[in-house]
Amino acid sequence: MKKATLLIGTGLLASTFVLMSQTVNAEDVKTTGEVSFTKGGGPVDPDKAIKLVKPGTKEKVIYLNQKTEGTSTGDDLRFSFVPNIKFGSVKVSSVSERHPALPLEYTEKDPETAAEAENPKFKIPPFVQVIDETGNKDGFEVKAGAEVFKVKETTGLVETTDLQNTRIEFTGQTLRNTLLDGGAGDADAASMLAGFAAEGSQFLVPSNDVVIMNSKTDVDTNASASSSVFQADYKHTIDYSTPDNIKMKNVLLNVPAGERPKAGKTYVTNITWVLEKGV
Repeated sequence: MKKATLLIGTGLLASTFVLMSQTVNAEDVKTTGEVSFTKGGGPVDPDKAIKLVKPGTKEKVIYLNQKTEGTSTGDDLRFSFVPNIKFGSVKVSSVSERHPALPLEYTEKDPETAAEAENPKFKIPPFVQVIDETGNKDGFEVKAGAEVFKVKETTGLVETTDLQNTRIEFTGQTLRNTLLDGGAGDADAASMLAGFAAEGSQFLVPSNDVVIMNSKTDVDTNASASSSVFQADYKHTIDYSTPDNIKMKNVLLNVPAGERPKAGKTYVTNITWVLEKGV
């Protein structure tokens, strides 16, 4: 009996030792992770396409030709895009006329790396986009004004036959912000941004800048892109190249009766876009 008891006891002791070995933990140790952030923005390369987030989406990237469609600026609070506004060829008229603008053209792939045949062009209404990478919530305001339309000559802008009363007219807009545009996108940004829509039509005139868009008081737009699309019912899913949508009904060239444009001449205006911080 003693022998049996000893053997059983040894077996129990061995089992206990194994259990204790399995529950002993190694010593915990900690390390660190570290990053420092530098100022956003940077120099703009005028020869490269403008890369930005399509208005109404969270992060869908599109590309616009900087030589034909518009331009951008640097810095941590910047214009990621401001448009050239084109009206094409219109007829001289003895009565007042309002001519719709043409849509902008963009691609979904970088034209520098994608073959042209594999990178189709799409249309979108003219828009302004502001990127805020300031790291604070000072806010911003966008204004715009335009000079008198003048004849475009090969030697530059001349002072003769100016269209003193012809104006670019904005009659509607859609506001978007990438912080809101998750999921299906096209979220109403009225909680973050204000525009001119509530005040009716706005005309771009010399020496009197119009407020296009501004962030609301105490709203944080940091690390986001805010857009004002000059189309009252804009949706990022709409094909603006179709006959029903290609005319930009909320961006108009207002030519009053009495203006005397010369047939066969091209007229141009310089549009000044102003972005102010902390307004």
